[in-house]
Amino acid sequence: MADDVIAQRIRELIAETDPAWARARRRDYLTDVIWWLNSELEEAREQYRQSFIDDEDFGNRELLASLIEDLEQRKGRHERELKALTNGKPGAEDLTARIEQAKARDFSDFLEIRRGMALCPFHDDRSPSFSVKGAKGHCFGCGWSGDVIDFIQQRQGMSFQEAVKYLAG
Repeated sequence: MADDVIAQRIRELIAETDPAWARARRRDYLTDVIWWLNSELEEAREQYRQSFIDDEDFGNRELLASLIEDLEQRKGRHERELKALTNGKPGAEDLTARIEQAKARDFSDFLEIRRGMALCPFHDDRSPSFSVKGAKGHCFGCGWSGDVIDFIQQRQGMSFQEAVKYLAG
C-alpha cells in the first residue's frame, strides 16, 4: 500500500515539474557526466598505453580495452542526448540566456529594501521580515524562500515560463 502511495506521489511530482526547468537540469547533468567520462577515458587510455611499456599481461590490457570501449559508448550516448536537447530544440540556447537574464534581476525592482530587509508581500507584515542576500530572498515570518523567479511566480501567480518572460523583458 505504501509503495502505491509513493509511486502516485512521484507521478504527481513529475506532472508538476516544469519541462523547461527539467530540460535545463538534464543539460547541466549531461554536461557534467560528459566531462567526467572524458577524464575517465583519458586516464584509461593512459593506463592502456602504459601497459605496453610495462609489458603487462594480455588480460589486464583486454580489461582496459573493454573499459575504454564502454566509456566511449556511454560518452557517445550522452553527447547525442545533449545535442538533441540543445540543438534539437529551437531557441534552447536563447532560453538558457533568458533564464540567466531573469535571475539577474534584483529584488529591489519589486520591493522597497532597506539594509537588506523588506516587508514581506506574502503575508500581513508590520515590520520587515523579508531578508534579501544576493540573489536569494527569505521571509522569517512566513518561511518563504527563493530567487526572483520564484518570487514573481508566487506573487503574480505565473508559471515558470511566464515569470522568465516577464523578468527578461
